[in-house]
Amino acid sequence: MMRNLNWKEAQPGSFNRLLLLLFVLAVLGAGGCGSGDGGGKDITTQTLPTGFSLGLECDDVGVYPEDCVLDDRNNPYATVNIIEFDPENEDADNKFDLFEAIPDGPEYAKARFYFWATALARRGSGENQFYTAVALHELWSAGVDDGFGSPNAQEQAKKAYRACLDYFFDDFTFIGPFPPDSDNFVPLVIRSLVGTQLVPSPELNTLFPSNDPLEPSELLARVELGDWGYFYVPAGAGVPPNNIPADIIRNNNLPIPPQLN
Repeated sequence: MMRNLNWKEAQPGSFNRLLLLLFVLAVLGAGGCGSGDGGGKDITTQTLPTGFSLGLECDDVGVYPEDCVLDDRNNPYATVNIIEFDPENEDADNKFDLFEAIPDGPEYAKARFYFWATALARRGSGENQFYTAVALHELWSAGVDDGFGSPNAQEQAKKAYRACLDYFFDDFTFIGPFPPDSDNFVPLVIRSLVGTQLVPSPELNTLFPSNDPLEPSELLARVELGDWGYFYVPAGAGVPPNNIPADIIRNNNLPIPPQLN
């Protein structure tokens, strides 16, 4: 894997620093530095990176199966013990507890990227890859809102979304709760979420910006998916997308990506 540093993006003046935020990451249910998936610290004080630029530790950082994010000197989670859900020990996982400890707000999108990319490097899964892609997408979107969209974040987000389809096409995650005060979570295939994020981009700025009415952003997104070997299938007519989500299907007329042969 390549380990070439790529720190080519300059931060805007208002974000040309790390916001020093001390927070405590308590690893729930961990037995020690050697416990859990990949080991790591149980309790540590870290600094959360902010700002809307993204330096690349390597060309495919945040994209499965690359794990160079663990070598990134700016990654506050590189030695944190992120424990995945284990059906045989349902009280041991801490992944979403640690994630929810990251403050809300677009300025912490970079911290969310490091968190999910670290989880992905430790355990390849569609869930970890999808949320890494969303964090990169959020980082790009927040930069656009601030007048600066990170080209690195934009391209890595596209790569990360594609990796969801190439490697984790049938993986799923749980969304909810439904209703909000219940314990009911619904499984949803990752590719449906990828389709919703890439094509309509309902909450974030599109990764395919366009000022050409003949080539709108949604068309550009569909063309990109086609180049990857997939078709976007919109939600059922007359049905809210959050009830019956969009889907993505493979184009069987195109060759299988080499990494899947």
